[in-house]
Amino acid sequence: MVMLILETFVLMLLSALLGTALGSLLAEAWGSDWATDRPWLREAAPLPPAPGLPAAPQMMSDAERARLTLALTAPHVAAPTPVPVVASAAAPVAAPPSPPVEAAPAAVSTEPTPDPAPAPAPPAPLAEPAPAPAPVAEAPALAEADRARAGEADAHGARPAGLVAPREGTADDLKRIKGIGKQNEARLNALGIWHFDQIAAWSPENIAWAGSFLAFVGRIEREDWVGQAKILAAGGTTEFAARVDAGEVPTSNA
Repeated sequence: MVMLILETFVLMLLSALLGTALGSLLAEAWGSDWATDRPWLREAAPLPPAPGLPAAPQMMSDAERARLTLALTAPHVAAPTPVPVVASAAAPVAAPPSPPVEAAPAAVSTEPTPDPAPAPAPPAPLAEPAPAPAPVAEAPALAEADRARAGEADAHGARPAGLVAPREGTADDLKRIKGIGKQNEARLNALGIWHFDQIAAWSPENIAWAGSFLAFVGRIEREDWVGQAKILAAGGTTEFAARVDAGEVPTSNA
């Protein structure tokens, strides 16, 4: 391996020496101008001019440049501040005092002075207000057996207003309303419901309460107790009431 490296080095050295010798022989034979790439050196030609930069474009004329230079170098003269002109108001001319006007003497009346008007009579005493009508008594308390059922009905609506006793001691025959038999009439009387106009005035909340208390949920609406009661309270009659009056409904007979 070492011998190979030495042989390679020797060959490279010999090649360099041979190339140098060959170059010297060629230079002596043809001169030294053949190997240069600068023809102006071989032909003794003058050097080419150095490249120059293009001239900068002229944006304004010389006259404009001179006028601008003069304007920038001239001393700045401040413009005079205008003095505000205040117009003086003319003093008001006092008017001469007018002479006092003498009051004309009052005319003396020769007519006799009338007698003073009599004093007005004192107002009559106000009449005492009429006594307010006695409030309607509430319905009587429910029996012990109906209190629990009334408590459950309170969760569904509002209890209708009732009376302790029928007006003038005479109650309407509630059995003339379809859907109200002897048992339901007794329960309604216990609630203080004695007359048709009481049922006719029921609100949806009263209907819901009565349907829950009587265990007739939805039946009062289906049989239209309120509509029947309005007709009967106005003095009219219905087909079912006519049958009751004729004794054709056994459950409604007294």
